[in-house]
Amino acid sequence: RGLWHDARARSALAAATAVADFEPLVRKAERDARRLEKENMPWIDPLARTTRADIAALRRDLPTAIRLLEDAAQRLDQVDMPLYAAVARRRLGELLGGDAGRDLVAQADSWMTGQGIVNPSRMTALFAPGFPRRWP
Repeated sequence: RGLWHDARARSALAAATAVADFEPLVRKAERDARRLEKENMPWIDPLARTTRADIAALRRDLPTAIRLLEDAAQRLDQVDMPLYAAVARRRLGELLGGDAGRDLVAQADSWMTGQGIVNPSRMTALFAPGFPRRWP
């Protein structure tokens, strides 16, 4: 059930990045995030946090997105989900910018390429799709 809600939320968020009126799709993703949170399982909770970070990023609430990504990455490490953790850290680096942000992106990319992932940016877009293509 958890993977289903996660995939459905990611699909809604991916579609939301391509339309002007993204709120209806974001509300669908929020419903799935609530369903994920109700599962109350250690490996599903950080997926809900990543979904909520995507939603916050789409709404340009960067402090909330940053806080949620930091928490998600830490929790994903704790439940041994390194790909999801690398995705969260890569998105966090994109939001933070500067030297610290570039370092997080480089570390995530290095881990992903070490796992045979050819395009870390596209893999990140698959697992955390709700980020606008351009920031103000």
